[in-house]
Amino acid sequence: MYAFNDGSTALHEHLGFVQEGRIRNMVFTKGRHYDEYIFGLTNKEFDAIHT
Repeated sequence: MYAFNDGSTALHEHLGFVQEGRIRNMVFTKGRHYDEYIFGLTNKEFDAIHT
């Protein structure tokens, strides 16, 4: 997701996703560059949250 999408970032973190990476200056919108965040969730992490 893009760095300017605070709601999506908060939702993913609330669901247990972990930020695994960041691609800097990936998208140009609203007159400036923004980072792209990469989130992930392993099977083990999912099971720990949902069992």
